[in-house]
Amino acid sequence: MVAAAARAPHLTTLTERYSELSDAEFIRHLAKLGDASTGWFDDAELLSQVLPALRADFRMVDDYQPTIRAPLPVRGLALCAERDPAVSAEQSQGWEMYFTEFNQQVLPQRGHFFIDTNPEEVAAILLPSLRHMRRCIGESHAQIY
Repeated sequence: MVAAAARAPHLTTLTERYSELSDAEFIRHLAKLGDASTGWFDDAELLSQVLPALRADFRMVDDYQPTIRAPLPVRGLALCAERDPAVSAEQSQGWEMYFTEFNQQVLPQRGHFFIDTNPEEVAAILLPSLRHMRRCIGESHAQIY
């Protein structure tokens, strides 16, 4: 399980409901989170398609009420960026309590949108976990027969 650019659920301390901002304020907030040089903030047609989904994503965060339970019996990986103004490394590390095995990777010199701006780097980080998962699935499948 991977958490990317996200605080651990019990560490959500938002003082503003971002999902309720006007479109202009919401876009300004998104631009503060990371690399706005990708150009999609300037594309009105693309924004009209993307904003409802982004706003729904923020609404889930705004409305979330955490319940701490026993750790999941799976590997967890938290990815965060050194220059992310929304999620600190400490807030990302908080995911540790939700998994029986856990690792965190802090991407140096990256912002909140590191998945979009550095997809090859993220893929290289995820590849070992995907290979491990494939081995586990293969082993459990072999045990069935």
